[in-house]
Amino acid sequence: MYEIRPAQKDDLPHVQALVKARLRTLELRGVARGMLTLTDAERAASELVVMTWDAQVVGAVTLIAHMPHRGWTVREAAQPAFEVAFMVTDPGPGSVVLGWLLTRWAADLAARTGHVFIRARVPSSRLAEHFHTSLGWEHVRPVRNGSGSVHSLMQHPAVRSLALPVTEVERFTLFPAECPVRD
Repeated sequence: MYEIRPAQKDDLPHVQALVKARLRTLELRGVARGMLTLTDAERAASELVVMTWDAQVVGAVTLIAHMPHRGWTVREAAQPAFEVAFMVTDPGPGSVVLGWLLTRWAADLAARTGHVFIRARVPSSRLAEHFHTSLGWEHVRPVRNGSGSVHSLMQHPAVRSLALPVTEVERFTLFPAECPVRD
């Protein structure tokens, strides 16, 4: 069973190692290395979550409880959604399954907390295609950021997933205490 919990300080080197391994894999596949930067307000409103298997970090995701408005229309920004600002998984065999699990878990968390979507700004068209074809995200539209780079706005409906092989071992600080915990 996979466990998901808020990241602790001693998880950070493991998350950094995952990021380095993933970036090497992307380079070998010829995928552009785009990283999104968070504003100070987004960073303050975010929570890094890790997924473990046998106490080893195999994935991480940064959630922003109140979705930033960058690139989203007024109508879209008014919809209850949170942002997946960062997601990384172990690039070894089974990495698509790990990304799928993190996506489904985040969509489940969104549904449990009254959101209708999880959303993301994806910095590479090939990565956006992976989000769409392998992880079930919808491509909303491309947008240009302040530096002129094009990002894809992506969203996934908030849907309960009762049979996920994932256990939450702690509550998340960004979400209400009354949020039901997966067990």
